[in-house]
Amino acid sequence: IEEISLDGKGEIWDFEVEATGNYFIGDILNHNTGKTTTICAEITYHLTGVYPDWWMGSRDNRPVDVWIAGETNIRVRDTLQEKLFGRPGQIGTGTIPKSYIEVDSIIRKPGIPYAIDIARIKHHTDGIEDGFSTVQFFSYDMKREAFQGSTIDIVEFDEEPPDDINNECKMRVMAKSGRLFYTFTPLKGMTPLWNELNKDEKVSKFWLTCDDVTHITPEM
Repeated sequence: IEEISLDGKGEIWDFEVEATGNYFIGDILNHNTGKTTTICAEITYHLTGVYPDWWMGSRDNRPVDVWIAGETNIRVRDTLQEKLFGRPGQIGTGTIPKSYIEVDSIIRKPGIPYAIDIARIKHHTDGIEDGFSTVQFFSYDMKREAFQGSTIDIVEFDEEPPDDINNECKMRVMAKSGRLFYTFTPLKGMTPLWNELNKDEKVSKFWLTCDDVTHITPEM
């Protein structure tokens, strides 16, 4: 544990795991653990209605509406969108198979190359196609007003959301008894949201250790 001086402007404490470069906060290994890949796999299950045989989590037997939000539109495009849909020009190479994506329905964000605003995904229940799920991408810099009005099944927060957006999205999922997913490194420390998630027994929490992150070698 090393203290880093900021010339009298405060302190930063660097918690680093030797030989990996990762660090722990609140017993969680935070960087490069596969959080984004894991959540995109689960979101794909809910959007398509196609679940692995071993899946023990919740299932959606109807099309769902999903919001995905991150710090900026560019970061969302380069992380979650890419994981779900594939790299620019390679739609269908992400976690959502191309045969499930209604490519002609994709609406792009103006002024942000390759960024998707909203897309429709074919949903199946018990192997039978029964409509279209939707997935829409947001950024925190769009402000709370952009999150008003809709009724949503799932909201995924990639990195910690501002309190006003988090509270607005709680209202958006209420009517459908929906779910909120959070995947973030607690860089802001013990914030009210961080404390809420940890203390609320109704919140499911999933912990990763070095033994779970088999794609990171000791050399890395």
